[in-house]
Amino acid sequence: MVDDKGKEEVPSSEDNVLILIDPDDGTEHPFEVLELIVVEGNEYVICAPLEGDDGDDAYAFRLVTQGDESYLEEISSEDEWNALAAAWEEAQEEF
Repeated sequence: MVDDKGKEEVPSSEDNVLILIDPDDGTEHPFEVLELIVVEGNEYVICAPLEGDDGDDAYAFRLVTQGDESYLEEISSEDEWNALAAAWEEAQEEF
């Protein structure tokens, strides 16, 4: 289970992993995990909203693990975004 700053991971079904993201307003929004990806030693979660999604939106968060605890962080560095985007595009081309 991942939990920090309003972000909580909950397993949902045998085929999919869902995370619930709480944007600090008390609401929870379910997202499906599309892929876990490692870039330059950092782990990232690529996910898509389950509700109200037209199929084109994807979001990425850095997965941080400290001891037995894991949580998701927003990505604020443009260089980090660019490296992740390049790795994601490369992974998509392999399919």
